[in-house]
Amino acid sequence: MIRDLCLQCRSTFKPLDFIYEKYNDVYNLTAYEDDKELLDKVRTGKGDEKIYPMFVNIYVEQMFGETIPKEVKQDFILGENDLRSAKATLFTYLIDVDRIDKE
Repeated sequence: MIRDLCLQCRSTFKPLDFIYEKYNDVYNLTAYEDDKELLDKVRTGKGDEKIYPMFVNIYVEQMFGETIPKEVKQDFILGENDLRSAKATLFTYLIDVDRIDKE
């Protein structure tokens, strides 16, 4: 059954996904000298290229609230977006209760 092959528990994107480095298994905020450099990274729509290769993007509208501009435009192929600021983050963790009950 296809449902059995799918990931059953997952979470939405998190702001920390932008600074996570898979090779070192760390969240490396020190790689960015200032807020502008960090914002430039977020505006790429990409995290570590080992996790987010080519057309796999981090979608900012799924994680940020009270954004400027109010409706962020993001290229769904390249990942680039026009986010200038955000005041809130959103996070959802989805758990498949049926799967947990079976185990």
